[in-house]
Amino acid sequence: MPDQIPFPPHEELTPLARERRDAMLPALLSEVRRVRRRRTATRIASVGGACALAFGVLALALLRTSPLATSQPLAKVPTLPTLDTPHSESQTVHIEIVQSSPDVLERLSLRAPSLVQVEYINTDQALALLESTGDRYGIIEIAGRVEFQLIAQR
Repeated sequence: MPDQIPFPPHEELTPLARERRDAMLPALLSEVRRVRRRRTATRIASVGGACALAFGVLALALLRTSPLATSQPLAKVPTLPTLDTPHSESQTVHIEIVQSSPDVLERLSLRAPSLVQVEYINTDQALALLESTGDRYGIIEIAGRVEFQLIAQR
């Protein structure tokens, strides 16, 4: 068994080799301590970052679902009296932001008079009307439906 290293190996070292080994030991121990501290700091930083991220996500979730954030109206201005002027008689102004109301569009839309006149024309008249703009159009009939296709622009 010549391949095996005799135990303990330092007994066969020369005195000069023993001195070199003993001189290297403090440097190696300080390097091991430095590497251990760096690994510990990295582990602490990664755990702290993960905790901070989890608390941030939790805080955002709580803020988005808090009853104060969802139930408060956007804005509401109380009724204010106007200044007395010779032309106005103690009128009050009431301003309110409407969040949802089914008849808002009906109340605020302008209604056109019902004097709309519908005139039906045939395809030749429609084609002549379109070509009066200076562009050329063609007619495509598909399953009883007529479409006008632009062929060339002016």
